[in-house]
Amino acid sequence: MKFFSIFLLLFLFWDCQTTTKDPKEDEIGEESKNGSMVGELNLSPFLTEFRQKRIQEFQWRSELSFQEYVNIQSFLNDPGEIERIQKKILGEEPTPSYANYLYIQKIAGFEIQNKRYNEAIKIWEKYLKFFPKKSEDILKIIAILKEPEPPLTIEEIGTDFLNKSFYPVPEMTGTKVFISGLDLPEGKGGMDIYESKLEGDIWGSPRPLAAINSNDDETVSGISMDGTELFITGRYKSSYGVEDIFASFLTEKGWTNVRHFRQPINTEYFDFDASKTPDGKGILFVSDRPGGYFDYHAKGEYYSGNTNGNSDIYVSFREESGAYATPINLGPIINTPGSERTPYLHSDGKTLYFSSNGLNGLGEFDIYKSVRLDDTWQNWTEPVHLGKQINGPFSDLSFKITAQPSLSFLSREEKPNQSKIFSLSSLPKKAKPEVEVQYFQGIVTDEYNNPIQAEIEWQDLDTGKIIGKLNSRPVTGEFFMSLPSGSEYAFYARKKGYVNLSLALNLKNGQVDPIRTQDFRLVSIGSAINNGWEVALNNVYFEVGKDSLVSKSSYELERVVQILKDNPDLQIEIRAFVTSNKQEEQNLDLSTQRAEAIKKALVKMEIAPNRILVKGYGSSSSTNPDEKEKANRVAYRILLEP
Repeated sequence: MKFFSIFLLLFLFWDCQTTTKDPKEDEIGEESKNGSMVGELNLSPFLTEFRQKRIQEFQWRSELSFQEYVNIQSFLNDPGEIERIQKKILGEEPTPSYANYLYIQKIAGFEIQNKRYNEAIKIWEKYLKFFPKKSEDILKIIAILKEPEPPLTIEEIGTDFLNKSFYPVPEMTGTKVFISGLDLPEGKGGMDIYESKLEGDIWGSPRPLAAINSNDDETVSGISMDGTELFITGRYKSSYGVEDIFASFLTEKGWTNVRHFRQPINTEYFDFDASKTPDGKGILFVSDRPGGYFDYHAKGEYYSGNTNGNSDIYVSFREESGAYATPINLGPIINTPGSERTPYLHSDGKTLYFSSNGLNGLGEFDIYKSVRLDDTWQNWTEPVHLGKQINGPFSDLSFKITAQPSLSFLSREEKPNQSKIFSLSSLPKKAKPEVEVQYFQGIVTDEYNNPIQAEIEWQDLDTGKIIGKLNSRPVTGEFFMSLPSGSEYAFYARKKGYVNLSLALNLKNGQVDPIRTQDFRLVSIGSAINNGWEVALNNVYFEVGKDSLVSKSSYELERVVQILKDNPDLQIEIRAFVTSNKQEEQNLDLSTQRAEAIKKALVKMEIAPNRILVKGYGSSSSTNPDEKEKANRVAYRILLEP
């Protein structure tokens, strides 16, 4: 039983010690109104078939007794013990039991651990014929072991992290990583959360997050795209269950005390491993709550060779009321009657990475990739195993990709109960995301170049859908964001008391560059008035050579309307510029007509006509042929009403 106690300690979710710290800030979200913990399950014929396949697998696994499970878990890489198992337990013709399957997986795993893949293949091939119902799975394992090894360097990120570091959560820039560490220096007890910064080519010593850590267990699971919201699993006084999901927010003074998510994110059951969707609208998390596609088994309960419970991956989106909607179970393509862990949705919004012990991999928890097919969040491609270089014979968890194409992270056991954090220098093709993503970094400043915190919002101009929001960081004004290729976007920076600034970006040609730098300089309304500054309407478009507004221009004009409604004492002057090969008189007429068209659209949006002045400038600002596009533009100046 000694090994079993150590094994439970590894995951740190069964120790119900007295809590010692209470969150000092409000809870997140309004309380759920309907009390439902799980949304309606999709039982289409396709998903029903997957569900039945998963159930059959675990019916077979249920033959494994608890004592057999303990014996197999304590089976170490000893030549004498391996020979004894092969002769005394497996024999010449092993029965196709789950216990024997696990013994074979263990023996092959010892070879995999030492990168003797051909020897591991021989072991699986030797026993293949004795497991006819598992032949498809075994052949997949053999195929994985036969795959060529693309260039890939996997390195431990720092000696100061020792052998008790779990769950890496990198910032998207790849210059900082948060980890969960057991008994690391300056910890408060149990599992604590640390951060490490990249100093040149070396990761600095981990520094504890004092506002978050307690003498109980806390683990980090995710960070928002903008790096200002950290997701934590812990057991604080406000917890509904043994483990709940919390968040900490980056402020001018550092990370806040934790804030507790209300129901239905947290329940009386185990709720953990949370991360934010890249658009900032939803939360992916793991829970062992009942009501999913498979029978309820609590975390810590033994069944079918598993003590991690039937923990599934869910997603919940925040509604306008502030409450989070009833969580959606990701369905039986992703989830199994076993345990799914550490979900991470890539910046493309489609590619999901997660760990599972229910999908017949190389060892205990292996890392998989699946692609979301629609907005139901229950239709996915069949999970793809990330290969023998990324997965090993023990537990591989918390796979995360940064914006640097050559930098990813994972948590790996190289020996039982010894976990380390590793960085990956590149990814095999099968592990890469579905859609290329354009990343942006920059700083938001005011008119005097002082960094400020502002909201940045981005919108698909084809659909009008707001697809993401984030905040620039306090103190530094830095921001980081991503846009999937294949669409045309507008993005906006805004802050109360300042004039909104918009930019346009067309990624329809699929062209993706390295990380682009795009700064925003916001001007206060007072300065805009006093200095007569011109505000470009970068996302207002006209039909070529005409004064007819293109429909997608309405999104930009809605933001002008909002400024005018928020500031009823203001007036604006619409300024239009046109450059063409025609006579200047014609350019002047068209520019005036375009300014009038914008006024007409704003009046239709309930802005009083006397608050909108118009003026056409023809090509008066276009003396340089290289500035032709800049000259064909519209803008406005803010005035005080007389």
